[in-house]
Amino acid sequence: MIKSISWNPIFQVMGIFFIQPVVLGVWLALIPKVQSGLNLDTSQLALGLMGTPAGMLMTLPFAGKMANTFGIRKILYIGFPVYFFSITLIGQAGGLYSLLLVLFLVGVCGSFLTLALNVHASRVEKHTRRVIMNRCHGFWSLGIMAGSFLGSVLESESTVWLILIICASASFPLALLLCLGLPSYENVNSAEMSPALVITQFPAILIGICFFTFGISMTEGAMANWASVYVKEMQGSEAQGTGYGFGLFAAFVAFGRFFGDSLKIKLGTIKVARIFVIISILGLIFLVIANDLWLALAGFALIGLGVSVGFPLAVTAAASIDDKREASYVAFLSLIALIGFLVGPPIIGFLANTTSIKTGLTMLFPGLLLSLFLSSKLRSSKPKKRNDQKLIMSL
Repeated sequence: MIKSISWNPIFQVMGIFFIQPVVLGVWLALIPKVQSGLNLDTSQLALGLMGTPAGMLMTLPFAGKMANTFGIRKILYIGFPVYFFSITLIGQAGGLYSLLLVLFLVGVCGSFLTLALNVHASRVEKHTRRVIMNRCHGFWSLGIMAGSFLGSVLESESTVWLILIICASASFPLALLLCLGLPSYENVNSAEMSPALVITQFPAILIGICFFTFGISMTEGAMANWASVYVKEMQGSEAQGTGYGFGLFAAFVAFGRFFGDSLKIKLGTIKVARIFVIISILGLIFLVIANDLWLALAGFALIGLGVSVGFPLAVTAAASIDDKREASYVAFLSLIALIGFLVGPPIIGFLANTTSIKTGLTMLFPGLLLSLFLSSKLRSSKPKKRNDQKLIMSL
């Protein structure tokens, strides 16, 4: 009977995008609790957090080929249980190096899931002729926001391990249910889905778009890894609800992504990109100068809103450069964005260890200024007239 479940493919992929990062959001809210429990200073924590980017970056060159070989459905069926299990192991880490190893495993599993979800969403777009990538990432933001708030609520109620076990056990059946009946779109040229296959053929405009995204992604990664630590430093060692800063950030990321398409139609891609990057710079200034929690929370909200539309706008711009290499260009853009998301936090952590978390966050200014300068590269984005107005209202 379960196999007879038939999902609307658009709602199905959006649901999977939502459920995938929930437990990750819980873990992000628990980072200060893990740091205290393992007696790690900020540089040690930064080293431990490098496990995730290391795992993802070492796996990405092979993930695309494996996804093509085994199929998206098998990757999701196998990837979700292993991914959720690997996150629960964080609660069993007894020191820096075991934390590093566990997060490496989380990164390996996460790379497969991330690639599979984005490739499948791209295929759904092509087969349904609906633009959904922006909203898919909006649902991903809602998922990680929900996890962050959940982690903040539960952080004082039990151990890290038990909290992660409960959340993963609740999320896994939902993820499996959503994956049932996943349509198989196997008529996509596999050569287009591996960035390595076209790395020598990238046009200069694509490189500009990638660097536009890099600064924005660094900021997103910094918020994901250091927002809770920032709030804890501001409130003191006995602070509760340290995940609220990141939760507010994620809420405004989701808000911006759900409404970014309509603003793009009204104002144009480049103007929207510039306005939103300026908003993120303003939010970062708030975080650096904040002396009270309310100003800091305003900063988290502004940064979330500011970075929300950057990646979706860049995806559209990259895809419009060459229709024949659309998937390859978007895949390479995603890889560069991921690198920015993952390498920024450790750099900030090492600087914060010698100064303060506020000083560490100033490292984000050059990247955001570069994004502001390169926003003009998004002019390659040609609005697709196929019912864009209807698409925005179709959900």
